[in-house]
Amino acid sequence: MNTDCEMILNRGFGLHDSVLKSSAELKSFEDCSDLCRRDSSCIYFSYKYNEIKFRERNCELSVYDSLGSQDFVPNSNWNVYVQLPKCRNSTKENWKQSNSTDYLDN
Repeated sequence: MNTDCEMILNRGFGLHDSVLKSSAELKSFEDCSDLCRRDSSCIYFSYKYNEIKFRERNCELSVYDSLGSQDFVPNSNWNVYVQLPKCRNSTKENWKQSNSTDYLDN
């Protein structure tokens, strides 16, 4: 996990379909985080752990500025993350080079 780029927002929940921009079937959490990071409009993403079925989405992206309780769906296999602004639209190779310290909204 690129802990410098994302922060867990809601454990045991996924994103409601109404706030999704896209979803994908990916091999790992890191792939899901990278997908969000490469999309400059992605703010939140959710990843489904413990998935044994193939051909089923396990990564969901959202571009909404803020989410309310109605935007989350309880599911123990999912977690929702917020992509920190300093890492948005950066590649795996260059996210560590960011020297920005203003990534937390006050």
